[in-house]
Amino acid sequence: GFSKTTMHPYLLFLCIGAIAARSKERSGASLSDVVHEVDGHHNVEYDHEAFLGKEQAKEFDELTPEESKRRLRKLVIKIDADSDGFVSEVELHNWVIFVHNRYLDEQTEKYWKDRETTGDDHIEWEEYVMAHYKEPEDELKNRTDYDFTSRLKKDKRRRK
Repeated sequence: GFSKTTMHPYLLFLCIGAIAARSKERSGASLSDVVHEVDGHHNVEYDHEAFLGKEQAKEFDELTPEESKRRLRKLVIKIDADSDGFVSEVELHNWVIFVHNRYLDEQTEKYWKDRETTGDDHIEWEEYVMAHYKEPEDELKNRTDYDFTSRLKKDKRRRK
């Protein structure tokens, strides 16, 4: 494990990279918008986002090194679930999964707010079509540049 007082951030990010790669293999979803490898070399920015989450990573980028270390120490205390003074691989894995799930929840909420326009807490078919295709269904069916019929049928099947 890592001691809270001697943990080196880059070592922590390397461990996160290994856990993040395994998490991606299992779920198929990326933990970061940043590319994990660049020209065959590990990209620590991927770990940065996977560990902190996209928004918090941006915030950390603006901090002084001293403030960044102070906040990292606070995070390590949160990650150390059994309070033994060390971050185990399991605790680190659970943290990365937590951050990833938080990101998915935020993206789902954003998606919902962007598409649910009537305030009835349901995305009606018409709302979905307008949000996804930017035109009402009748207009899509009448278009001559592309046949939307099969895509609309497929979307309707998925909604059931």
